[in-house]
Amino acid sequence: MGSGSLPTRPSPSAFSRPLPIPGRARPTRLRSLTTGKLRAFSIKPSHSGLSEVSVQSLPDTEVTGAAYSFTGATTSLTNKILTSSKKITLVRHGLSSWNAESRVQGSSNLSVLTETGAKQAEKCRDALANMKFDVCFSSPISRAKSTAEIIWQGKEEPLVFLDSLKEAHLFFLEGMTNADAKEQYPELYTKWREDPAHFHVNGIYPIRELWGTARQAWEQILLTPGENLLVVTHKSILRALICTALGLPPERFRAIDVNNGGMCVFTVNRQGEAMLQALNMTAHMIPLPQWVLEEMDKVPDLSYTNRYQQRNKEYISLGCDSLPVLKGRSPMQAYSDFMRSFRNTFEDYLGAIVTEVQVGMGPGGELRYPSCPTEKLSQPGSSSELGEFQCYDKFMQASLSAHAQILGIQKWGSGGSIGRDGSQQNLEESSFFRADGGYWDTPYGRFFLEWYSGMLVLHGERLCMIADTIFSGTGVTISGKVAGIHWHYYTCAHPSELTAGYYNTLLRDGYLPIAQMFAKYKAALCCGCFDLRDTEKTNPESSPEGTLRQLVGAAKMCNLPLNGENSVTRLDDASLNQVIRSSRLYSGRSSGTSFSFNYVRMNKSLFEFHNWSRFTKFVRQMSDARTFLARLDVRRGQQYLSSMSVVWVVSRACAYT
Repeated sequence: MGSGSLPTRPSPSAFSRPLPIPGRARPTRLRSLTTGKLRAFSIKPSHSGLSEVSVQSLPDTEVTGAAYSFTGATTSLTNKILTSSKKITLVRHGLSSWNAESRVQGSSNLSVLTETGAKQAEKCRDALANMKFDVCFSSPISRAKSTAEIIWQGKEEPLVFLDSLKEAHLFFLEGMTNADAKEQYPELYTKWREDPAHFHVNGIYPIRELWGTARQAWEQILLTPGENLLVVTHKSILRALICTALGLPPERFRAIDVNNGGMCVFTVNRQGEAMLQALNMTAHMIPLPQWVLEEMDKVPDLSYTNRYQQRNKEYISLGCDSLPVLKGRSPMQAYSDFMRSFRNTFEDYLGAIVTEVQVGMGPGGELRYPSCPTEKLSQPGSSSELGEFQCYDKFMQASLSAHAQILGIQKWGSGGSIGRDGSQQNLEESSFFRADGGYWDTPYGRFFLEWYSGMLVLHGERLCMIADTIFSGTGVTISGKVAGIHWHYYTCAHPSELTAGYYNTLLRDGYLPIAQMFAKYKAALCCGCFDLRDTEKTNPESSPEGTLRQLVGAAKMCNLPLNGENSVTRLDDASLNQVIRSSRLYSGRSSGTSFSFNYVRMNKSLFEFHNWSRFTKFVRQMSDARTFLARLDVRRGQQYLSSMSVVWVVSRACAYT
């Protein structure tokens, strides 16, 4: 069928008419399946009944791509009161054969999970290992099903397969390479790529119907018992799930992107109203080099370890910084060799094109312990976890014992932290962190926390010393990043900061020693939270603004250059205005220091017209405040703005346009 035989585009009024959506009138029935060692259920509609849903476009001034309010959705996804609030983690399947061959997939079952895709699924499984899920839902289509089986391996609970999680049906385009589809059906393919909400074949609008399917999936998922639910499915239905939860219409289909193995997290209150906590998290997809992971498999104590002997392979334990544990070399020697290779490879660009080198100092590139997996820390304002001390590998244990012996209190050098019992989330159940009589405010607690945080500062100093030596004379600035862990800032003990390695409490400034260490090597300090407001927090003990004020204060006290970052992907006015307000915290600094802001997690939605207009206005406002230098390259010429260091962002933006 050629594009000439397709019906003409209907009038805009046709798009607001109710659309038929299959299978919502009667309860579903469960059909048991057998999949090797996994028990599974498949949920299928019991008949082909129809129901209706209206698709209504929101004004562009209210919602544009990623520019939505994070105060929460106002529409219930269930129209029923839930028995409890829920947390939903959405995962896209790993790389498939047709992904690799750049083919149109749709709902075809012929595209299978590749070896690379299986490894991506394993990384997802590892990233989610410490999270207890009540149920895992999956699309029954092969590539998603295989991904779910890898992630869910070893679980007693059965997988639940939902037809409502299937990918959109793309008719005869399925299986064609994108190049062939563009050549054979140019008008149809262009409509699919550029205006998918209006893409149709013989009067059927796949993406608009997908919105109805997504609502059906949400209802099935949220009405299932359990508070922590996992969903593994495909890119298009993920876009529809995210958009329907946020009240975005089908016209915003391509404003949302989720990579293979990418994760998104929602919280849903009892009214069925959803709040997006994290979008397209992919940090778990960038592991340590394979040869390092192989050494960690041989010697498990190279991994950070908590009191439950759970291992974290995001970063090598700093307890073996100077020991020859990597085929005869120490981790510091390996870091040094890598930095030297980078310098030699890009020496022609250093000081001119590349003006700053940020040194990764821990999980997620941040100077911290992996007290919580990076995926959890990517959910600003939503975490209430106290975290776990990461000092139970044999190298950290040996260091703790030696430290106690030097001070003549050997009894404090065996095992980990005393009194670290109770819930990972309830502060008062922990005898170490509780406000009244907690071990954190005892001689033992001070001994342990000074050692634990001191080891982290020493690790950062070693890396700064190496970087300062290797990049000396190249004209680049060295920088390091400190995490903005603010969940318990309004408590006495600040437990989530303590377990991350920041000895910051009601009685002690834990960020000043880090800033002083950076100042010793003239390194810039990078931190996030610039876009977060206390009024948006979901945890009453949290304060992203208070955490940022303390970090900025430490940087100012030590005359450090400061690099700010956003913590979530947002382009609404409230978020960008918060960045401007946060940037003013660094005013009154000493001459010779600088401030820059890096807009991170940039995606295609930035270049939608309304988002781009909002972003350029933001750049001008920052410039008017003489906060940084910027250059905006627009189609009708170049505009130079006087003072902003967001040049990296804008140069990346120009590369997209």
